[in-house]
Amino acid sequence: MKNNKGFTLVELISILALIAIIATLSFQVVSTRIKKSKEKLRDTLYEEIEQAANKYLLDNPTIDKFHTSRLCIRISTLKDKGYLEKKEIKNPVNNESLSDYYVLAYYDNDSKQYKYDILQTQTCTSDTSSIISDDLVESKNLVVSSGQGLYEGQESYVFKGANPDNYLRFNNKLWRIISIDKETKNVKIMSTTSVANGNQENGIIEYLNASYDTSFSSSEKNFISTNSKWNTGVLDVDVNYNKTNVIKSLEKQKNSYYTVGLLSVSEYLDSFVGTSSYLNGDKIYFLSNRTSDNKIWIVNQNSLNKVTLASASTYNIYPVIYLNTNAKILGGSGTEQSPYKID
Repeated sequence: MKNNKGFTLVELISILALIAIIATLSFQVVSTRIKKSKEKLRDTLYEEIEQAANKYLLDNPTIDKFHTSRLCIRISTLKDKGYLEKKEIKNPVNNESLSDYYVLAYYDNDSKQYKYDILQTQTCTSDTSSIISDDLVESKNLVVSSGQGLYEGQESYVFKGANPDNYLRFNNKLWRIISIDKETKNVKIMSTTSVANGNQENGIIEYLNASYDTSFSSSEKNFISTNSKWNTGVLDVDVNYNKTNVIKSLEKQKNSYYTVGLLSVSEYLDSFVGTSSYLNGDKIYFLSNRTSDNKIWIVNQNSLNKVTLASASTYNIYPVIYLNTNAKILGGSGTEQSPYKID
């Protein structure tokens, strides 16, 4: 017998509820996929903008020559200069125009490359303050051609004379600025306080670099150039004030790489104006250069001498470091009473 019985009310409600659930789930799945698709398009767009900003910086290296600035590059600037298409750029997620947005570019020293953020105008702040070397050479206008002060050499700027204004406070200690490298812009400084004598079991340089990790705070280490190049060639010539160029040439025949070092013979000789140098005085201290018979050069109360390491306990160690381009002068005039301050 044929059964003409239809769905009951409960069955119909159940079916409709099931359909509603399926529709809701389908809508959520579709919405999620659409959202993810838009986010993927946004990420792709941001990558394109960041690549355009990177090419812009590569094509204009003087904008951030020493990788020390935080730069706000307007997206409209990238469009105007042909690094992006001139059509209106919108965020695919919310359809917001990006024309008034900026690319924040900052150099990451660990990865050795730029990193980028896409930011609104009010949240992007540039920082293009000058580095310490430019502060000294350009802003402070310290370069001289006579008397004591900062002299321009072929490879570096060098402080010379009896008492130039080259004092700097760092690591809660007083230092003297020795020179400014023209190529790297790193600034070499020497402590005015000895840290130990030369009688170190594992060697002077080894001692200095082992103590580096405990002598400087993490923020101070950010200003120090690590694994720097030091010219430490053997010197067998008679050392006098007339052979500085010869001595520099010999020093360059051997290079060592570390963080903390010592002053070289040529740097000591380069500090003179006539017979006056701020590196002279009553100090007896080591220099980095050796001789072929394994003696080491020292400054002994206004004169250079070579001595055996057996007498090392008599002489002091004055550490020398390079400040990198992260350092900037915040104040001071370079005198002993008002030394330069850095940040």
